[in-house]
Amino acid sequence: MKILFNAALAISLVFASFSCLNADSEALESSEVYHAAAKFSVEKEYKGELQIVLGDVKQAFITDKLSTKKQIEMLVKGFKYEFKVDGIRIPIFPEGHMSKQQRFLMHYLMAKCKAEKLLVFANPANHLGGVRIANGDMSNTSSVKGDFAKSDKLIQVVRDFSKEYNVDFISPLNEDSAPGDAWTAEQINDIYASLYGKVQGAKLVGSDVWGIPAAIKYLDQTNIADYIDVSTTHNLGFNHDKWPEFIEKSGHLPVWDSEVNMNKKYANRLTRIEAAIERGVNGLVLYNSWNMINLETGEIGANGMKFRDYYLK
Repeated sequence: MKILFNAALAISLVFASFSCLNADSEALESSEVYHAAAKFSVEKEYKGELQIVLGDVKQAFITDKLSTKKQIEMLVKGFKYEFKVDGIRIPIFPEGHMSKQQRFLMHYLMAKCKAEKLLVFANPANHLGGVRIANGDMSNTSSVKGDFAKSDKLIQVVRDFSKEYNVDFISPLNEDSAPGDAWTAEQINDIYASLYGKVQGAKLVGSDVWGIPAAIKYLDQTNIADYIDVSTTHNLGFNHDKWPEFIEKSGHLPVWDSEVNMNKKYANRLTRIEAAIERGVNGLVLYNSWNMINLETGEIGANGMKFRDYYLK
């Protein structure tokens, strides 16, 4: 998709991006979701069916590697002008987990992204991220299965986060296992139904599960497709052959591989980013890509350029 700026379109889309949607608002169609992303980027052309690519700063916050406003500014510069992506991914922590400094830097990052017209996607920190939020502790992954008080806690934290940070895309789950494992299907349905239209206009996405087979189970065994604007999964099991089934079952929804890297794990298989593009996904999240940006200059080195070459023509 060739992305060109049009003044009139940009004005109307910027207005739309900052408008809050109430519970009765209609969900954007797939193409409109991507128009909302496209307006924010520098000129570029993606490979395959890609229409949106996001960088990732989750681990920078999880491991507390950011400490200054300049570092935030250089990250934003690097993502927009070096990686040439449409936005970034940030973490949602359990309630009370973030320090005062982290909260300040997160707000500063949000302000810089809006100023540079970059989209922001948020989902829970770490594997079993929704479970950790429900338990109120980053280190607590004890069972929440069937406990609706725990799922209510997750719903509350995600809604509160959306009010504070006003992101563009949000997921309540991150690698939270297949339905019936960490959460029952009934809990999953309740989580998504309770967040639908109540996250300050953010587009609800999911399931952001660990691998494609489990993501297919979400579509088969829950009704999240009634609530999400984007169908997302990781592909950590390198189940490249499952992409066609997942895309088909996602129906009209755009599909993202919401955590890719370029590691060559198997000699006879494509990397995850190569497979996602070849199979026709519409969006990517470039896992941990913040650490390829020089925090003093905003420039990317050889690894960053190699990553970029996978998705840019």
